[in-house]
Amino acid sequence: MGGTKGFGDPRACRGVRSLPVDISGPIGGLTGLFHERRTALIATVAAISGDRDAATEAVDEAFVRAFERRQWVETMASPTGWLLTVALNVLRRSKRRSARRRQAEQDAATSGWIAPSDPRHEVWAAVAALPRREREAIALRYLADLTEPQIAEVMGVAVGTVGATLTAARRKLAVALQLDDSDDSTNQETPR
Repeated sequence: MGGTKGFGDPRACRGVRSLPVDISGPIGGLTGLFHERRTALIATVAAISGDRDAATEAVDEAFVRAFERRQWVETMASPTGWLLTVALNVLRRSKRRSARRRQAEQDAATSGWIAPSDPRHEVWAAVAALPRREREAIALRYLADLTEPQIAEVMGVAVGTVGATLTAARRKLAVALQLDDSDDSTNQETPR
């Protein structure tokens, strides 16, 4: 195939990490499996999912993971079965993240309009000024009422990263809203 990236070259796949190894050279083992079975694997996952683009990305991600564990995968009784399992798991996680994200967006959209004179308007204006990751974490926590593990899954990060992100966002919001722990008005419960 020369130096060009063609259909069978995983480096040509958009949205997928680069392979950690060079797959050029003699075809055999995992490289042979990639060249011989990739199209059939994509067709199988697409038939299950109903989405060829998502299937392509999932199969390509499975191959990336296989090449990262090449020696182990090549000794398996059924590397094809392992690839299918990984691809379907990637697809399921992606769909769950998308569904949770859509639900959070829908919940946020239907939560009601906040009048500019409402004190909540100032809070959400400050949230809107946060960096994207912090804004997303705050919205998922306080609008979608997700737990930190659920937020981690939606955002595709570690649970500890969610905690650190929420802490940083809360600090920035406290500064932006001029909240001070020593201020008695913020420590008193407001009547409802």
